Amino acid sequence: MAPLASEKDPPAVSGELTADPAELTAAADDFGHMIHRAPRYVLKPASVADISAIVAWAASQGLKVAARGQGPMALS
Repeated sequence: MAPLASEKDPPAVSGELTADPAELTAAADDFGHMIHRAPRYVLKPASVADISAIVAWAASQGLKVAARGQGPMALS
């Protein structure tokens, strides 16, 4: 999903913030392939400050934030 015309640019981070289509596609599915939603950006944070900056920016833009872990998940 492309940024909206009214959307401000995201803040600079020390980690990696990307809108690369391959990264967005990879992040669109959950582990169980039950949910498929393409994000606008993918953040690979290098610090807590990266997370804080992106969450604050997303809130100011009215965007939702979803955290994704690296391991499998279990539903009970």
